[in-house]
Amino acid sequence: QAVYDCMIWRLPHPVGHGCKVYAGVWKMYDGCRHKIFEAIHRGLKEYEVTGIVTVGHSLGGTVSQLLAFDLLSEEIIPPGLTLKMLGFGCLRVGNAELAAYWRKLASDYEGKVEEYIVKAYNDGG
Repeated sequence: QAVYDCMIWRLPHPVGHGCKVYAGVWKMYDGCRHKIFEAIHRGLKEYEVTGIVTVGHSLGGTVSQLLAFDLLSEEIIPPGLTLKMLGFGCLRVGNAELAAYWRKLASDYEGKVEEYIVKAYNDGG
């Protein structure tokens, strides 16, 4: 994980719109995202789901932010569900365009989106 934390250059996010993510965060997330999507698709088929929660600490919190972003941008979750994203001591995910597009996705989603980021006083921006 420490190696990924040091990969601080930005890469374009596949969604476009000028969105960029930090390389280390993306590399960590991209290695597991398709398996997570498969598990979510399976869960949505097999269970009566009313909401999805993504949660993590530090790099894991940043990965949970990317997951929530992709769940909306790739329309993986159906309308009407609640999506909660919780991050504790997260790293910065990406650039201002990514943040702006997240806000647009969250406001356009036909369901409820809740976002909780917990940082200590000196955790930074």
